[in-house]
Amino acid sequence: MSGRPLVLFDVYGTLVDVHTDEHQPALWQHLAQWLRYRGVACTAETLHKHYFAAMQANLPAHERYPEWQTERVWASLLAEFGLDSAEAVSMTQLLRVLSIKHLRLFPETKQALELLRQHYQLGIVSDAQRVIVLAELAELGIGEYFAPMIISSDYAYRKPDPRLFAHALAQVPASATKTWYIGDNLLRDVQGAQLAGLHAAWVKRPQATTEASQHTPDLIVPDLLSFARHLIEQHST
Repeated sequence: MSGRPLVLFDVYGTLVDVHTDEHQPALWQHLAQWLRYRGVACTAETLHKHYFAAMQANLPAHERYPEWQTERVWASLLAEFGLDSAEAVSMTQLLRVLSIKHLRLFPETKQALELLRQHYQLGIVSDAQRVIVLAELAELGIGEYFAPMIISSDYAYRKPDPRLFAHALAQVPASATKTWYIGDNLLRDVQGAQLAGLHAAWVKRPQATTEASQHTPDLIVPDLLSFARHLIEQHST
């Protein structure tokens, strides 16, 4: 893989089709029941409010695009309830599992990755929680495709902060001007990558996010396979 140009991917909405709902009452009823089994008198409504208040308190105020670490939120809540904070990772993953409506690869994801890995080194820059995204990439059978893997929960900031992309370039190392990034969000993905000096592609799926951005994608594609074929054709010329 050494010396190959680098292609970086967003995860959710780009490689992985996911729909979650962290506010559904049944989720918080299940979590509150878990706490009651451990002797903590807590209603679903109270737990829901406590969790999101703790999440906001965990955001670094000095960052323009702040990020939190969900297991730290649960660690503080569990300690507040007199429980073992070592269960914070399990609680983070349990909340995620209960919130999922669907989790699957887009139909062309694996084919596109197989094509690209023949010519490029592949990596990830994702706004996600490490203890969740690594488990889900492994479950979906694509975790082994990627190095580096830059996950926002490891830092105090998220996309479009260009520092995340710089971390990926430094780990390989790779030249920004020879690196492509693809995502489904014009602001976080396209703008963030271009601010870091990368080429940015927008995968314009029906559910793609069009948050306001003054940046124009270098390439617009309907799916990952179109992106892969474009890069391979470019690579061979």
